[in-house]
Amino acid sequence: MKIGFRTAKTVLAVIAAIYLAQLLQLDMYTFAGIVAVLMIQTTRRESLDTFLKLTATTVITLVIGSVLLWLLGYHVYVIGIMLLILIPVLVRTGTARGIVLSAVICVHLYTAGDLSVQLLLNESLLILSGMLVALAINWSYMPKRLDELYIVRKSIEEKSSSMLRQMARCLKDEDYIWDGAEILQIHSLIQQGRNLALFHEENYITPDDVLTLRYFEIKEKQFNHLKYMVALVSRVDCVVVQGQMLAAIMEKASEQLLYNPAAHAPALKRELKNLVQTCEELPLPRTRKEFEVRAALLQILHELLEYIQVYEEVPHR
Repeated sequence: MKIGFRTAKTVLAVIAAIYLAQLLQLDMYTFAGIVAVLMIQTTRRESLDTFLKLTATTVITLVIGSVLLWLLGYHVYVIGIMLLILIPVLVRTGTARGIVLSAVICVHLYTAGDLSVQLLLNESLLILSGMLVALAINWSYMPKRLDELYIVRKSIEEKSSSMLRQMARCLKDEDYIWDGAEILQIHSLIQQGRNLALFHEENYITPDDVLTLRYFEIKEKQFNHLKYMVALVSRVDCVVVQGQMLAAIMEKASEQLLYNPAAHAPALKRELKNLVQTCEELPLPRTRKEFEVRAALLQILHELLEYIQVYEEVPHR
C-alpha cells in the first residue's frame, strides 16, 4: 500500500510534537499530536493561515473559558455554555477551523478542576508545540509542479496548433470531416493547468509562479477565440478563394506559433491585415450563399487576428 506524502508528513508531525511536549515535561502531552494533525495542510500558505487562525482560537478560548469557569464554577453544563458562546464567536471572527481545538481546550480547563497560571501556560505550550512542529514540517518541503506544468503547457500549444491545421483543411476541402476532439481536450488541459499553477503558487510565491498562473488565464481567453472560429468554419460549406488564402495563413500560424509565437506573431498579423485589405478590393458577392460564406470568413479572419494578438500577453519563459 502506497503512503501519501501528506500522510507521511502528518505521522511525522504527530510523533515529533508529542516528543517535544514530553521533553518540555508538559501535562497531557499527547494533545500536542492532535494539534499537529489540525495544522498539516496541503500548501504552505494554507498552513500559515491555519497557524494564525488556531493561535487566535487558542487565545479566545482560554480567555472566555477561564472567565466562565471562574464565574459559574466547575459544572458539566458550563462546558455547554462555553461552546454555545465560543462557536458563534469563532465563526464571526473567521476562525471556525479551530472549533475542534476550542472544544478540547474547554474540556481540559474543566478537567483540571482549578484555574491557575501553570494550567494556562501548560495548555498554551502544548498547543504551541504542536503548531510549531507541524508548521516546520509543512514548510520544510513541498513537491513542485513545474514539470507537470511544462507538460500541460506543451500539450495546450500542440492541441491549439492542431485546431488551426484542422480548420485550415476544412476551408480548403468542403468534404473534409473533423470531429473537433481538440476542443474538449484543450478545455480540460487549461483547467488542469490552472489547478496545478494555483497549487504551485500557494507553495512557491515568486514572479515566475505568478506568470505561470497568468499563462493559463490568458490561454483560456485565447481558447474562446478558437471555439468561435470553429463555429464560423462550420458555416463555410464551399471553397472560395478567400477561404484558401485564409487557410494558408492558418497553416503557417499553426507551425510558427507552436515554437516561437513572440517572434512570428507580428508578421502573421501583418499578413492577416493585408488579407483583409485584399478581400475588401475583391468584387462583391454575386449570390446570397457566397455573401454568407465570405462574411463568415471575414469573421474568422478577425478572430484569428485577435487570437494571435493574445500571444503578446502570454508569458513564454
